[in-house]
Amino acid sequence: MTAAAAPGSRLAHSDGDRISVILPGEWARIPLEGAEQANAEIGRLIRERFPRRDELATMRRETRDMLRDIARDARESDAALLAMSLELVPGVPFAAAILVHYIDVPHPELELPLEVRLASAVPHGEVLELDSGLAGREWELSEPGPENPDALTTIRYHYVLPTPLAGRWARVYANVPTAADTTLITALFDAIVGTIRWRPDDTDELAETGPMGSAPHSAPSQPHLA
Repeated sequence: MTAAAAPGSRLAHSDGDRISVILPGEWARIPLEGAEQANAEIGRLIRERFPRRDELATMRRETRDMLRDIARDARESDAALLAMSLELVPGVPFAAAILVHYIDVPHPELELPLEVRLASAVPHGEVLELDSGLAGREWELSEPGPENPDALTTIRYHYVLPTPLAGRWARVYANVPTAADTTLITALFDAIVGTIRWRPDDTDELAETGPMGSAPHSAPSQPHLA
């Protein structure tokens, strides 16, 4: 099942960068326009996941501060999009996150096939075909060491995507705490990242590739969700 087809999935977008992604229902896009907007969405996310019980007050406050720090770091690094899911694994709050930045196209002076250029951007990964087209992907599993056996096992992903914006690609970082089958988790994140799209603008100087409808390897159209 793709992210677009999963029950409860919804379209999240960043107005400033015209970038959108289809997120599973338990995920939320965190606004990056300012602290006030980000804090409001973080507060809503915490209220959804934490019962209003006195014994959870400290956990709610610490989780709120953790998520605010992540959002602040995303704003300060000029991220294009931030999405979070507040996981409780095992009973400890941990923010699974997807973070998108723009990067310069590597070696634009070299007339190399797209697949070769993507492979050079993920030297320890692979080039694969997502719903949006070709992408590069690397991932690693971070497991607890003997010095911290109670730490969470985390999967970290790094994707590189062509965009329809001239001279720019997108770098996508994602991380999630999990004890589940890594194959299933990887398939989920491939599906989510594969829904990333850029809404066209008449002033754009379009690149030759990227998921905006008419570009090579792109999906048929912008995913439709209510």
